[in-house]
Amino acid sequence: MRYQLLIAKYLFKQKIYKVVIFLFSFFFLLILIEFLNPRDTEQDTLCFLLGIISDEEASFLETLWIAFQIVSVIYILYSYLMYEEDHSPEFMLLRTNFFFVLKNKTIIFLLILLIFRLILFLIVMVFFNKYIYFSPLVFVVNIIMYMFIAFIALLCYVIFIRKRKL
Repeated sequence: MRYQLLIAKYLFKQKIYKVVIFLFSFFFLLILIEFLNPRDTEQDTLCFLLGIISDEEASFLETLWIAFQIVSVIYILYSYLMYEEDHSPEFMLLRTNFFFVLKNKTIIFLLILLIFRLILFLIVMVFFNKYIYFSPLVFVVNIIMYMFIAFIALLCYVIFIRKRKL
């Protein structure tokens, strides 16, 4: 587990920090737009800023924001899963079972994803605390949605990419 944390730290320093900086820059730009826009701030605004897919018509900016978050999660997960195959394939042969390593990577990634989503939620809560009622259900839906996306990407990795290399 410690080795997986070191891999996550190394990947963050090498290439993932650029995605996170761009994501937070885009996020703060959206918060600024919502502050300057005198429209009615409701639960839809909260869902939009957190990246929750809603059933209402979304603007181009909302669609772009949600798509960017989903692609970022998939890219970070793929980079994390492929690190050992790209940088140290000899250790893959000397290690324990593939599914044990995959379980450790999944746990670490889901914890990092949970912390990241919590940070986004807290930032939105700080800026819009006076205007929007914050339901715990919105936070839970936010976490479940992105963990579901991560599990789908993980399944695609196991079925298509890893199966091809075995």
